Amino acid sequence: MGSLGVHRGQTYIRVLSFICRDIADFLPKDVKYLIYADDLKVWCPIMDRTSCAVLQNAIDGVDKLNDMSLSPHKTVVLQSGRVRSDYFLNGVPLPISEETRDLGVAINTALDFKHHISNVAKSAFLLINCIFRSIITKRPELYLGLYNSLVMPKFLYCSPLWNPSQRQHIDLLGRVQNRFLRRLRYRCNLQRNDVTLPDLKTLLDKNDDSMLRTLFRASLLEDMFTITGNRLRSKFSIRPKTVARSKRIQNLFPWRMADKLRAEGFPLYLQLLSSLPPSSQ
Repeated sequence: MGSLGVHRGQTYIRVLSFICRDIADFLPKDVKYLIYADDLKVWCPIMDRTSCAVLQNAIDGVDKLNDMSLSPHKTVVLQSGRVRSDYFLNGVPLPISEETRDLGVAINTALDFKHHISNVAKSAFLLINCIFRSIITKRPELYLGLYNSLVMPKFLYCSPLWNPSQRQHIDLLGRVQNRFLRRLRYRCNLQRNDVTLPDLKTLLDKNDDSMLRTLFRASLLEDMFTITGNRLRSKFSIRPKTVARSKRIQNLFPWRMADKLRAEGFPLYLQLLSSLPPSSQ
């Protein structure tokens, strides 16, 4: 999902199919793709009708990947930008949607992830209710253990992709955690300062740092950022591959982390270097 930031005129195709041969041999050069298990995503920037034809050729190429025919009902098209087009698979028009679910994350054409954040809050709230209705005890450590093992993964799953920047979304997630703490104090007869949890937004930001560190160790930073040397104290300058054309894009992972690195004078980037074993540097 590293190229989600190309917001203007990008079309994103999600095809569910079993991949048996190298897909690159069947796609035009301008079309990119990602594969996870049996899930395939194909996309390219759409600037004019010629780009639409290129993407249609890519869909036709995917259809030739296997001897079996692909099902249009397991395919969805997301389009953003002014240039829109219909796409076909074996002559059948593909359904066009404003939102789809990809590997558990709800993605829409605006790339604001507001529905995903709402779903995360609702799912976490239901889990908290289930915990307090299923277990009756005065031991707070038991509830905290269940919260950390069942609820917290809901907040942290793929969070670098959807980490909220708007106050209303941050507060929505925070209210879920605060409600858990209130119920825990009431159930276990605790005072306000007897039990606390780390700030959720801080944990999400730490997850961003962890993802950046993972990309660095896997030598994938340059797929997402342009890193150049300079004569300043920082020694490096880092910027995303493309320019953010809206505030929503500015808040996505590549731009968010580039701004953070610039604001902090690259200490995080230097920490990435120091976190690796000597043989890896």
